Amino acid sequence: MADYSKLQSIDWLRQVPRTLTPDIEKIVDEISTKPAFFVFWGGGRKGWVKDMENARLSFVYVVQANECLFDAEEAQWAPAVFLSTTNPQAADPEWMESTGSAMGERLANNEFPQAAAHLAAEESSFDLELPGLEGGPFRLWTTYVNPDLLPGGRIPDSRVLPALHHGKEWSLIPPKLYG
Repeated sequence: MADYSKLQSIDWLRQVPRTLTPDIEKIVDEISTKPAFFVFWGGGRKGWVKDMENARLSFVYVVQANECLFDAEEAQWAPAVFLSTTNPQAADPEWMESTGSAMGERLANNEFPQAAAHLAAEESSFDLELPGLEGGPFRLWTTYVNPDLLPGGRIPDSRVLPALHHGKEWSLIPPKLYG
């Protein structure tokens, strides 16, 4: 298992609703100077603040991604496939690493033919629910990833990333909040 000690700094995100401290608001102000960031959060700065106050902390697992996202020196906007779940246990990064790894093996063993076909197709973009699984339901989805939203500018070896779950969406948490 990976060392998740750096993520202890985001334990405050477990409390919902939460009040943004002046330090967090300063980070919001810094991030708000990057307009492209808010395209992915929707609702601009106000939407981001609302999500920061109300979204549930969760972790997502990277099933597969463009190779450049695993190397900080080569990282660029590129696609990745994430596994997420609304299961409250997903707030534990170790649980998500273990579960995501097991699900990755099941996907590789073609246990879910539709998902396997999408994973094998290089240009495929999808959003699938994998129902009826222990710990699920799981969502398997593709998106483009900004390396600025990855710890150290790359996908960590654990393949686990902190996110906020709001509505049907998950948004990666900027590393400034935990790094």
